[in-house]
Amino acid sequence: KTITSLRFNVAESRTINIGSGNSLNAGGILVTPNVGAQTSHISGGSIRGPGSDLVIFQYNTAGPLDVASRITTAPTKGGAGTLILSGSNSYSG
Repeated sequence: KTITSLRFNVAESRTINIGSGNSLNAGGILVTPNVGAQTSHISGGSIRGPGSDLVIFQYNTAGPLDVASRITTAPTKGGAGTLILSGSNSYSG
């Protein structure tokens, strides 16, 4: 299966675990202000965008998005929320 977008929109801490050896082929990742003072996590496996970049819209200024998965296409961020790039990838932030 291919996931074309991923949205965090619920007022709770959520973790998406991709799993070792798996990948998430996302057209975009969206974090809305509805998440509130919670941390959204993506971990395990790898993430790539449909072309040369992975678009991440982080509009939740009350809580960060932490991406610990390996990112295989250049991340492009929009929004005033905090994006943390952790884990083993060649991008930082």
